[in-house]
Amino acid sequence: MKNLSVIILQLITTILMVGCDNSTPDTTINLDAQKEAEEKDKFLEEFEKFSLVSYEINATIYLPGEKATIGSAIQPNVEHEEGGFKWKLTMGEQFQITIDDWGREDMMADKRKALNGDKKYYEIEYIEDTLSFMSYKKKLKVKGIAEASKNVGVDHTSYHCYGQTTIEGINYVFSTTADGVAKPTLKYISTSIKSVTPNSILANP
Repeated sequence: MKNLSVIILQLITTILMVGCDNSTPDTTINLDAQKEAEEKDKFLEEFEKFSLVSYEINATIYLPGEKATIGSAIQPNVEHEEGGFKWKLTMGEQFQITIDDWGREDMMADKRKALNGDKKYYEIEYIEDTLSFMSYKKKLKVKGIAEASKNVGVDHTSYHCYGQTTIEGINYVFSTTADGVAKPTLKYISTSIKSVTPNSILANP
């Protein structure tokens, strides 16, 4: 009888524990998701719509506005030769995006291949990696490592992002410059690059 009571007590304890385990994580996940969504919405309030139509790209991009914490009260400037295949979008020295028209070539696979080749001299850490967008940390390998560059003198770390958007059948690559950016700026440029939307989609949501 005593053994039966012990078994019943253990069963009740287990049920209570399972009940707690099943409820608490869900509540935590929901709260975390809600908090993340609120932070994202608040962050997006710092951006303003900018049309690329005047520069021969039928699309819209969102750029940091006056509320942004990177000092982007500067008006966007786009450098482009009419009929050319390259653009440079800048908002001061910190915020710079290069744009390339690659026709029908899918450049994402080529970029990943190039980064694998860079691993001989750099440590590559992906922050985000999807079919059409990637952001990553690039750190020069220090002396003492067999594959390190002979030119290594000081620690050099930069942040980069690279995204591809198809607009009217043409693949456009939006990316940071070759030198990369500082970590605080990456979040803004990443958001802008991921926001690029063909106007045909905006017209027919």
